[in-house]
Amino acid sequence: MSPLLVALAWLVLSHPDALDAQAAVTSDAHAPLAILGVTVIDVARGRGIPDQTVVVSEGRIVTVGPTPRTRVPRAARVLSGRGKFLIPGLMDTHVHLGWDIDSAATRELLHEFLAAGVTTVREASSRSTVPEQLDARRRIAAGRMTGPRLVIAGRIDARAVRRAGVSNPAALARLWASMGVDGLKIRSGLTREDVTAVIAEGRQHGLPVFGHTVDTTVSYATAAIHAGLAGVMHVEPLARELTLAAGAEPDAAPKAGDEAVTAWHWYWYVRWTLVDSAAEDRLARLMVARGVWLEPTLAISAKSVYPDRWRHDPRITRLPETLARDAADTTSLPIFRGDSLVRGRAAFGRMMRFVRRVHELGGDVLTGTDNAPVYAWGIHDELALLVEAGLSPAAALRAATLDAARALGLSRKTGTVTPGLAADLVLLDGDPIADIRNTQKIRAVIVRGRLLDGALLEPRRH
Repeated sequence: MSPLLVALAWLVLSHPDALDAQAAVTSDAHAPLAILGVTVIDVARGRGIPDQTVVVSEGRIVTVGPTPRTRVPRAARVLSGRGKFLIPGLMDTHVHLGWDIDSAATRELLHEFLAAGVTTVREASSRSTVPEQLDARRRIAAGRMTGPRLVIAGRIDARAVRRAGVSNPAALARLWASMGVDGLKIRSGLTREDVTAVIAEGRQHGLPVFGHTVDTTVSYATAAIHAGLAGVMHVEPLARELTLAAGAEPDAAPKAGDEAVTAWHWYWYVRWTLVDSAAEDRLARLMVARGVWLEPTLAISAKSVYPDRWRHDPRITRLPETLARDAADTTSLPIFRGDSLVRGRAAFGRMMRFVRRVHELGGDVLTGTDNAPVYAWGIHDELALLVEAGLSPAAALRAATLDAARALGLSRKTGTVTPGLAADLVLLDGDPIADIRNTQKIRAVIVRGRLLDGALLEPRRH
């Protein structure tokens, strides 16, 4: 990339008001780019293929082949891949953007996703409106706004029904479908009948339905799975669905208003220490048999029992001021202490075991962060926790690429380093198959054929 183009790109990224003037920057995506002698990570087979040359043009991967036999276009910009590893762009299937998708903080957050190697995100019901999200999706796809590919979920819960002024959740599902969302996310304030109706509505419009499977007093995971649920978000609340082990004594439920969030969160969190193992296995088998993916969001559950892992995380300093304060703040979290910490960590261990069991049975586990523990960068923590749960580094990487792409309906567009697919790629200085932590050793990111060099990957606040 020429110094002039780098300067222009940095100027555009530093000033949100200028983002619609990115034609000069995104036009660079059409120029051929060749990465020579790189080890390509085949995420489908979980192996590295050494000494490959990857040619990119017009935003797509054109060629992947052995370096000695692969022709490089004369006009191509050439990157050395010697000693480096090329993976598909990572995918975070569970993010929440800001109130105003055009705010400086949200645009900076979109920049941070790219810096973290995340080239696709699913907007899993943000506080901004669906029309705003869909407009951002169009602008990013057209190259008029910088950010990862957006997949938009229409939020279905009691509050969203009221705000939209429709009669019931199924009617809201129809409204979101008419606007062009990519899927429907169920949340709180629903009954089993509501969930079944939304899934039926989604089927009519060819939209997957996924999301939370519990409300405060109602759990509908099994009913939703039988009705055709596509995926479960969060492993933590699933304990409410499971019967307790013989002789297990549940804790006394908190009284109304008693420490509010913290008390109730602890009450349900530690239920994992009481559930029946056979019931746990039956639920895992049912999910796999029905093709229901699991997005466990382990990192956000881990933050309650291992807060010191992220209390002073240096990545927080990369974030816009408002997001940095939020990421560093643990006072609003239900942090466990003393005896509750011991039980909390035991409960988290059971959650990890359930994730491992779904994987062992052949189910799809996806990487979603729910913005935790560090905005945009949490994908790497989620990958590490999947490995800690028992997945191999190769399986964890697949969860963030090919398996995520399939769940998002994007496997014909992205998710592997394959000719014909979008050139969403991350060049690493370390082998992620040997150590999943190497996904953080990012040398360069390519988004739909556009190379983001080192200057563009630097933090925007110092």
